[in-house]
Amino acid sequence: MTFEHVSMLLGMPGVKAGTSTINLINNALASDSWGATDSDEPRGHVTDAYNRMKMSETLTHFEHAIWL
Repeated sequence: MTFEHVSMLLGMPGVKAGTSTINLINNALASDSWGATDSDEPRGHVTDAYNRMKMSETLTHFEHAIWL
């Protein structure tokens, strides 16, 4: 378990890129003819997308929406 994951369990915003998140990102990258991502990059992709969208929800809510 990473420090970030422990922090998330304590209520700090963060991203734990699980299988569903990695699959979503790889499907999006494949549709734009990009190569697949490895397990270290998805957290950055999700955080970048969240920041670009300037959403009023928290990063955690954004990640949960991806899970759904």
